[in-house]
Amino acid sequence: MLDDDLFIWEDTDLASVANIGHVTGDVYISLGKQDQADLSFLRCLHTIGHALTLDWNDRLETTEGLENLKSLRALLVNDNANLRIIAGFEQFTELSAVIISRNPLLEEISLDTLQDVETLKIGYCLEEQAMASHFELVDLSGFSGLRRVKRLTIDGNEGLLSADVLDILAANGDPLPLERTWIRFNPLLSETLVHEKLNVLGVNNREVCGNAEGALGCFCLVGD
Repeated sequence: MLDDDLFIWEDTDLASVANIGHVTGDVYISLGKQDQADLSFLRCLHTIGHALTLDWNDRLETTEGLENLKSLRALLVNDNANLRIIAGFEQFTELSAVIISRNPLLEEISLDTLQDVETLKIGYCLEEQAMASHFELVDLSGFSGLRRVKRLTIDGNEGLLSADVLDILAANGDPLPLERTWIRFNPLLSETLVHEKLNVLGVNNREVCGNAEGALGCFCLVGD
């Protein structure tokens, strides 16, 4: 057991962390240009006390490989140049946060077992610009089990065509699936359609603007 955070950098010998099973704090992976396409080098890891953060992993193609992971509170996946698939977390039904942005080749998010997420944030926008760098992500259908999200943000996703995650929340039957919603600067996503879906869900606490044919005067603060 590592009674601390675990940091894995570009110069880390991956064999040196292969037998770690329990990390009481966070696991932060930033492999840079190290040639590692998945997370199988941590196949013994079964417990993360808080968050798994994947940032700046240039060769990472999938988040799969954590086959023994049973305990995790949050998942953060940002700035991974060749990441195509977010998957491999089928053992989790609840997470406090899922935050995903700036993965330019990302095609698929497969988190179908998740039912309850406090903060779900897909994308990023800055002032009056889409900045998610999600050019290949056209839908969010990979959340098919989702029943409740406390705070939902879908911002700045350049290729997003569908607000199907809202249909999923409506279909799964939680009477109050959303407390607060931000959907902004998704240039191919119909703003009219988003409002219609939020109306079905009874969501009044919303900020929807800057999407396709949408309301002007939209602004995203740094860190918003």
